[in-house]
Amino acid sequence: MPRPTRPPDKYGAEHDVFLASNGIRVVKFARNFGFIPGVAGDQVIMKPATPQEYLARHSLMERIFPTDIRLEGLTDDGHFVISQRVIVGNHPPEHTVREYLLSLDFVNLPARFGQGGGAWFHKGVGVLIMDTSPDNFVASAQGIVPIDLQIAELDGAFLKLVAAAEMLLRQAPKITH
Repeated sequence: MPRPTRPPDKYGAEHDVFLASNGIRVVKFARNFGFIPGVAGDQVIMKPATPQEYLARHSLMERIFPTDIRLEGLTDDGHFVISQRVIVGNHPPEHTVREYLLSLDFVNLPARFGQGGGAWFHKGVGVLIMDTSPDNFVASAQGIVPIDLQIAELDGAFLKLVAAAEMLLRQAPKITH
């Protein structure tokens, strides 16, 4: 699938984004395979994704935060082209994103990576999300809609970190007044 010759309507870290001619979808031409959350030692990080991880990330995103993501094809240079429905609205402020994630029972945790918004996990659903800056959400008539998160299913290494953190919290002295 050839890349459009006109400038993108929006640039992202991974994609050149174009409004489809029908005005109902945005088409995202990947420039790389992006990133996924991971664990290195005792740090939560974002690591470069393989092509399989890129597809798995978008499949998981669609399962948890549906926006009708579709695989449209491959570019001439072997990168993916995806699309999703247009979501009309504006990017919410950071505190609104935080309130939204907390309302869904996500828990914020420290992470080491270059993108904004922090890392959040949901033990019950079994996912870790990162790159939760306001640019990756739209405040729409339907409420807050995530549009491009770095998301991964929790693996054994991450669950060990969570268990260790929970143990430390239980052992911490309680502060009373």
